[in-house]
Amino acid sequence: MPDRPPGAARAAGSGGVRVPDGRAAGDVTVVVEAPAKINLFLRVLGRRPDGFHDLETAVLRLDLADRLEFSPNPSGLSLEVTGDAAAGVPTDDSNLALVAAAALARRAHIEPRAHIRLDKRVPNAAGLGGGSADAAAAVRALSELWGTGLTAAELSAVAAGVGSDVPAMLHGGPVLATGRGELVQALHGVPALRWALVTAPYGVPTGGAFGWWDVDRWPTGPDPQALLEAARSGDTARIGPLLFNDLQAAVIRRHPELAGVVERLRGAGAAGVILCGSGGTVAGLLPSGVDVPNGALEVRSAPS
Repeated sequence: MPDRPPGAARAAGSGGVRVPDGRAAGDVTVVVEAPAKINLFLRVLGRRPDGFHDLETAVLRLDLADRLEFSPNPSGLSLEVTGDAAAGVPTDDSNLALVAAAALARRAHIEPRAHIRLDKRVPNAAGLGGGSADAAAAVRALSELWGTGLTAAELSAVAAGVGSDVPAMLHGGPVLATGRGELVQALHGVPALRWALVTAPYGVPTGGAFGWWDVDRWPTGPDPQALLEAARSGDTARIGPLLFNDLQAAVIRRHPELAGVVERLRGAGAAGVILCGSGGTVAGLLPSGVDVPNGALEVRSAPS
């Protein structure tokens, strides 16, 4: 990837604010998809002095995605949310797509002027990274729409300021993430995998899940190298028993009904079962020939 898009003009210096350039003129619309994610593992290393947690995780992109349209709006930033998963999605300034748009505009020293239409398909607050994916889509698409000329590193820094998961979603492919999640590197060699998702009718706050891990003093999970080697083989019988999420026990202690979901997926033939992120989606890894159980959604993770 080039450090800066060819032909892109740099933003105005810190001494001034400009309006977006000619890319935003007329009826230009940028349309992008924002894929959900699944964590192949989530290893919590401990709480940091700043209140975040150091972690290690492998993030795979799913074929379940929100769709976002970005178009010029002379009056400022606005957001419209539609779609099957729109219920409960904030439409005010707390929506991560708007947070990301405002952060990008500040970094590029431009007036934030865009209308965002979000077709919400990824369940909200479900551990699937939907909000972070929308934020990453906003950074990527609005940088193009506004012609910011920011480098990939600068865009990643904007993403990290919005949320810990956002740089991984901005990357565009499977990644290994460390730090609080903002340090990412490409993950290679993992083939496409089939998953069955069961999402609870409630969200689990990310901060709450990490706080429960602290209170319960759960241990840090194993070195993930064996899991990563198994994942590269594509052999679900090897991968399944090695899946782990350090937050899973803490979340299930507060939401014991999720334990029943775990057992139902195992009973349906899943090679392994894992809580997605902080919950409340549970994912079962499906071997070839195993049908998706009733009430579950079949998805595939993209190959790396």
